Amino acid sequence: MGTRASSGRSRRHAHPRLQAYIDRVWLPEDRSDIPVSVTLDTAPPDYVVAEEYAVLPSAGCPRYLVPLHTRAASVAGFRTYNAARSPVSRLARRAVAAGFDTGVAPRLLRDRLVVSVHGKLPRERWGEVLLVEHLADVLGKPELTAFVAVRRINPAAKPTLQLFDRAGPPAGYTKLGTSAPTRALVRTEAAVLAALHGGLPGVVVPELLATGQWARTIFSVGSPAPPEVRRWT
Repeated sequence: MGTRASSGRSRRHAHPRLQAYIDRVWLPEDRSDIPVSVTLDTAPPDYVVAEEYAVLPSAGCPRYLVPLHTRAASVAGFRTYNAARSPVSRLARRAVAAGFDTGVAPRLLRDRLVVSVHGKLPRERWGEVLLVEHLADVLGKPELTAFVAVRRINPAAKPTLQLFDRAGPPAGYTKLGTSAPTRALVRTEAAVLAALHGGLPGVVVPELLATGQWARTIFSVGSPAPPEVRRWT
């Protein structure tokens, strides 16, 4: 049975903004019977941890979900595309990246989001119940992890996942349509990427790496931006 972070299996309640992401990314309402648990502490008995994230700066004020599978993926989430950000943002992200690189940040940041799967479900079937695992299967990248910016949810908002190889390199940028309006938006964006990639001289349009449906969620995955991308001034 799917378990939300505010349920009886968890000793803590999720911030409403974080809960909205949990409901959209890991535990959509139409899949309430799946053998997945999402908690803010430890996995329930008989469950196996599949994904684990540090909640920054805290569970009470969630801004980022930083993958803890490997140190390289944690650092990459804050070091990638920094040239496109403001000087203040670059400085802050470099400091956080350094904290993860040295191993200090994971010890200081106690809040965790733990996604686990019941032990009775074979590992090769995790893609049926976990979106990140499904994307890994679709893209043919078994060592895939996600970095999530937790933003305000509104009717037109689409959860986004920065995908990274666990060794650190960016693997793609995913947008999710979880309601009728946002499903239509994601389908339209995927069609535009497919139509425009490589067709506009002097303009870099991401390549559409994949699009499809998982449960009732429509997803599109665009290729990573060039590492030299700069902020428009």
